[in-house]
Amino acid sequence: MQKVLVAGANGLIGSRLSEQLSDSGYSVHWLVRRPQAKQLWPQHAWDPARGYVDTEALKGVDVLVNLAGSPIAVWPWTEKRKQEIAHSRLRSVKVLVDALAAGGIVVNHILQASGIGYYGHRGDLRLTESDGPGRHGFLTNVCKHWEEAARQFQPHCDHLTILRTGLYLDPRGGVWKRLMPGLPFRILNYFGSGKHYYAWIHHTDYHAAIMHVLQRRISGPVNLTAPSPVTHRDMMQAVKGQIPSLLIPGPPAALLRMILGEMSSVVLDSCRAEPQVLLTSGFRFRYPVIREAVADLLS
Repeated sequence: MQKVLVAGANGLIGSRLSEQLSDSGYSVHWLVRRPQAKQLWPQHAWDPARGYVDTEALKGVDVLVNLAGSPIAVWPWTEKRKQEIAHSRLRSVKVLVDALAAGGIVVNHILQASGIGYYGHRGDLRLTESDGPGRHGFLTNVCKHWEEAARQFQPHCDHLTILRTGLYLDPRGGVWKRLMPGLPFRILNYFGSGKHYYAWIHHTDYHAAIMHVLQRRISGPVNLTAPSPVTHRDMMQAVKGQIPSLLIPGPPAALLRMILGEMSSVVLDSCRAEPQVLLTSGFRFRYPVIREAVADLLS
């Protein structure tokens, strides 16, 4: 049985992924700052801010998954908050690289989180893993530096995969419910013009894609997005098709930028990223289009 060590496991994505890995026959272990009672999987201590990790956790590891990083969608983005977003990601990579180097450990596969923020605001331009990073924006710079730091893992693994995750849609929480705060009142809205593209992925496909990456031993960047990115307005239209609602314009872009500042990029940037690597390697999406995904999420 292969041992998988997951850092940043107690978030929405990490907990779901742990369930998937366990169901697929992996022995799942967690790296946590604060151990939780009644947890299903063995827990090992680490503290990236202090540069500490329990080195026993890395012994016998076949797969290392690093999802750690301070949440992005916490307002406001003060300078202190922005530093924490960036530094938490870089510190998590450094402490793991240092521990692997100190122990002379080489694992089979490392999966390192990143995001489609790497591409920045690119309008309706179709983007694949072969495209370079955006030129401007806080999240773009964070992802660029995050991925540059992750290259330090290469001497310590046979395969290194960078997971550029899009909007992760899950009815348990996260961005899905934040996109539709008025849905209980049958009111939907879109941000700005609603013409900006969202590269999204249904949680079922996200975790199936992770298993595909592991089984096929895929290295390099992988866009964890559905093959059909949609505009924000079209996403809300898909919801309206399932639950008859009033669809109205939301706050104009200028007002959002004034209120949220740089954080407005989270909801206003347009990124039409497509999963070329997954598709060419034979991965088959269960929810390739937003209409089918929304129907399942709202069920």
